[in-house]
Amino acid sequence: RLFAYGAAAAGTAAGVGFYYGTKKAVEASSDLNESVNASNAIFEDNGGQIQKWSRQAADGFGLARSEALQAASSIGAMLKPMGFATDDAARMSERMVELAGDMASFNNEDPSEMLERIRSGLAGESEPLRRFGVDLRVAAVETFALKRGIIEEGDALEGAAFARAAYQKILADTTDQQGDFARTSDGLANAQRRLRANTIDLLATFGTAFRPMIQGAANDVNEFLLQVKDDRGAGG
Repeated sequence: RLFAYGAAAAGTAAGVGFYYGTKKAVEASSDLNESVNASNAIFEDNGGQIQKWSRQAADGFGLARSEALQAASSIGAMLKPMGFATDDAARMSERMVELAGDMASFNNEDPSEMLERIRSGLAGESEPLRRFGVDLRVAAVETFALKRGIIEEGDALEGAAFARAAYQKILADTTDQQGDFARTSDGLANAQRRLRANTIDLLATFGTAFRPMIQGAANDVNEFLLQVKDDRGAGG
């Protein structure tokens, strides 16, 4: 009897573990699918290139594919309304996501938080990146833009002109930090980031096989619940 109880408990534990593992895998696959869709919508003909680029994100700068695509899309969605061409927005978005990984590595910060600081800098906020050696105060960016020929004397530094100047100044001010992830990829912190990102990517690959089944079941349940609501409404 004890053996039977033990076997049942082990079987139950294995079943629960499989359920939660499959659930996480399906969620990872769904996140990746949504990120691919978003990148296609934002980067249009450049979507395929962005997705190819994302395949080296885990070992290149410590982000899962879904995270890299989401990050790039968030920057692209900000740049395009400013008037940047889609291919420029794609190139700049890739570069800023890579830089976020390098700066996070160099300063021992969270990559997603560093990315948000970079996004804020491109949008005109100077404070988030200031302690990391990037001076995006208006006067500093204006002087930089004049030297680089981004604007002429007397031109207004706003919109796309500011974003382009800020982008180039961020790169100019972070020369020492660029490439740090690759230089220290075998260190504990970056090894853990790579492991985490590669695990998410593997889960997404595994979950792709199960997603249609889970998606179909969810749609069936939703249809059933809708029918129940309709029936109750009709009855009363």
